[in-house]
Amino acid sequence: GITGTNGKSTVAMVMNHILQVAGLQSSVLGTIQYQTGKRVIAAAMTTPGALDLAAMMAEMVEFGVTHLVMEASSHALDQNRLAGLEFDVGVFTNLTGDHLDYHHTMDEYFAAKRSLFERLSHRATAVVNWDDPRGEEIAEATKAAVHSYGLMALADWQARIETISFNGTEFFLLANGSQWHVQSKMIGRHNVFNSLAAACACSALGVDMDTIVTATGDNETNIM
Repeated sequence: GITGTNGKSTVAMVMNHILQVAGLQSSVLGTIQYQTGKRVIAAAMTTPGALDLAAMMAEMVEFGVTHLVMEASSHALDQNRLAGLEFDVGVFTNLTGDHLDYHHTMDEYFAAKRSLFERLSHRATAVVNWDDPRGEEIAEATKAAVHSYGLMALADWQARIETISFNGTEFFLLANGSQWHVQSKMIGRHNVFNSLAAACACSALGVDMDTIVTATGDNETNIM
């Protein structure tokens, strides 16, 4: 489950690509489309309603899907559309002003996002943007194991950007005392954050680093 203001769609699509390169049967639900394994549906909203979600998940199981990557919008979290789901990994991308016509205040908006991590069990993993001022609050709110990412030295998963051009972005991914060179087709500093989040989340799901680096490099997603 991926929540935050910006980057949800990119993280979801990159994660789905990494999982598929790893040979796993993965599907994605989000702002762009809903994939069930049987069909691709144009998304009416970022996170479908509870009944539609249950029906699509049943369809995924029927067609052999083992991993679901989904965007969890603040509206869906506030309206309990995801009630009863137990996520293995929760990802927090960032928090900026949005949807205040619905949530009224930034604190209410953040509380909706935070609720995803409050419901994670101790068996789950919380992947948290450590460069975002709200990241530490997310970490404090969850029982899950916390894996941080960012460009700061204190993050568990870090990136050192080498070049950004119209052709893509080159950076070094640093984690667990090792580093890997990534030549990404995605453009921009924000997509380094998105790549880190996806890589960290897929690692938590058991994907090996060589596969993560290869799939991150050949992924062609360039969306927010």
